[in-house]
Amino acid sequence: MDLIESNQLANEKEHWWIKTRFRYILRALNLIDSEQQQILEVGCGTCQNLAFLRESPHLSSQIHRVVGFDPLFKDIPKFSWQKTEDVFVNTLPATSKKSFDCLLAMDVLEHLQDDEHHLRLWLDYMHDDGIILITVPAFPSLWSYHDELLHHYRRYTKKTLLSLTEKVGLRPVLLTYAFSYVFPLVYLIRKLSRKQSNTDLQQSHFLINAILYSLGKTEAFFGGNPFFGTSVVGIFTDANSNRNSLLQ
Repeated sequence: MDLIESNQLANEKEHWWIKTRFRYILRALNLIDSEQQQILEVGCGTCQNLAFLRESPHLSSQIHRVVGFDPLFKDIPKFSWQKTEDVFVNTLPATSKKSFDCLLAMDVLEHLQDDEHHLRLWLDYMHDDGIILITVPAFPSLWSYHDELLHHYRRYTKKTLLSLTEKVGLRPVLLTYAFSYVFPLVYLIRKLSRKQSNTDLQQSHFLINAILYSLGKTEAFFGGNPFFGTSVVGIFTDANSNRNSLLQ
């Protein structure tokens, strides 16, 4: 979660939007053969993704180390779930280059004026056969005050994300849209609502939360929506990798 939104949810890991994103993390990690995985998350914010990995016994046992990087960290956080090997930093050390099996960049690139430059920097930390999971907000037509409040530079489509990743030498294993089931409602809200002080990420009634998560989990199981959604989700690897594509 973006640090700007960190005070808006009482229990962020149970929010339908965040829990649905966990399904794509699982899909990415299932592509990694190593049983001693090293995971790097850039722009980790409140670290709910890394907490999910560590608090899931079947996942944590196959992960040797997680590293959370966020340049907005004023104080380096400590968590009850972190292990001795886990590190949280506000600068990336050069000594960790070529160390990681999986890179998580979830709703980060849209905050960066030069997204290509930063993506190249992050890829220096990846093994040659590593997996990269990228999520970004979808469709410029959904641009609203929500994006301005979160200091976004852009929204993406599958085509523009593919163009960016090809420039830095990546190949898609999966490239899709997510949250298609809320797209019509989000579109209407974005076009009709006035400026507001809060972002879209709000606490939902438990029943609505359960329904939306069920829809998101089902959509993720089928690999997302190829046509539209409020997020673009991409799983990538090096262009020279022998990994099979999940694209239809």
